[in-house]
Amino acid sequence: MSAVSMARMDYEDRLEAAINEQINVEYTMSYIYHSLAAFMDRDNVGLPGFAAYYKASSDEERHHANLLISQQNRRGGRVKLKTIHSPESEYTSEAR
Repeated sequence: MSAVSMARMDYEDRLEAAINEQINVEYTMSYIYHSLAAFMDRDNVGLPGFAAYYKASSDEERHHANLLISQQNRRGGRVKLKTIHSPESEYTSEAR
């Protein structure tokens, strides 16, 4: 099923690639924020306000990715997701 979409008109390959790159940036940031939310919510950290903030930020970044995916599909582009690497899960400070 590699036929070119009938919706694809005046849609440059560079633009399609740039939107795919931004989709992956949005998902990567969502993953990082989600990791921060999990860290802040741990029993030995106990910062529920920060946890809620980072969880909301994660959700927002995923929403941005979904908007870009919809745009890519409407224009006849193809979404190409890349691997998301694991973010940090332990955050320490030298000041402690």
